[in-house]
Amino acid sequence: MTRENIFLPWPTEHPGSWAGFWPEAVGRRDCRRVSINITWDWYCLHVIAAGQVYLEAEPNISAHLSPGDMFAIWPGVRFMFRSEPVEDGPDVDLYWIRIIGPLAAEYMKAMGFARDRLHFRARDPDRVRGITEELMELAMAYDDATDFRAISLLHELPPLCQFVRPASAGEPSLVERARMLMEREVSTGMNIEQICRVLKVSRSSLFLHFRKECGRSPIEVLTELRIAHAKRLLASTDLSVAEVAFSSGYTDAFYFSRMFAREVGRPPSRFREEESKRKV
Repeated sequence: MTRENIFLPWPTEHPGSWAGFWPEAVGRRDCRRVSINITWDWYCLHVIAAGQVYLEAEPNISAHLSPGDMFAIWPGVRFMFRSEPVEDGPDVDLYWIRIIGPLAAEYMKAMGFARDRLHFRARDPDRVRGITEELMELAMAYDDATDFRAISLLHELPPLCQFVRPASAGEPSLVERARMLMEREVSTGMNIEQICRVLKVSRSSLFLHFRKECGRSPIEVLTELRIAHAKRLLASTDLSVAEVAFSSGYTDAFYFSRMFAREVGRPPSRFREEESKRKV
């Protein structure tokens, strides 16, 4: 039995400053092909509704998953998942939600996911699937109240998964504050020097904190966020490449195109064309 693959980008890029996280896209799919992630930069949760799935992820994660299990895609983590056995791929049924926003990482952690914990058994997988289906319906019948309803549904998810109560919150780390600033100002072109001034920290100190906490430099993270923002604009708007570049913090469209091609593996125009075909 072949299942219907559905990809629904969320109708609005950003619901407003009141939202710390929101859906970037929602849908369902089978596993007829091996799926490999090297460059994806969003958080995406999956719940298995039917079939068997084999998951591998860096650094040492491998698991055989069944209906009721959940797994997540984590930014910067290379992963692979496929039907098990491969030839039975069309019988696999996955529901998924991509999550973005300045608090997306904290939201995923509240559900029980972490960079080194990408799968577990859901407490109520049927309701998780039901919420995904409701989000798909909302994406197709979008109106002024949709964003509020969608965020409300997302808030229902953590207790249905493997809810992890946040520790008594102290001050966010320097890296967390820098990343939130980068995400908030991604369209303004704020650079590392300006971020250091806002945070009252030296460039070398910021670099050392980033290397220690996430293994990457501040400019690598800022570039990742800008390119991710550009990809969303290319996939969901009719803005020209130059307008996308400017809206993603780049003043030079040619430089943006070179950076995009380096990070994504193809130029912006081809990425947009492929995304359009994939959604048809």
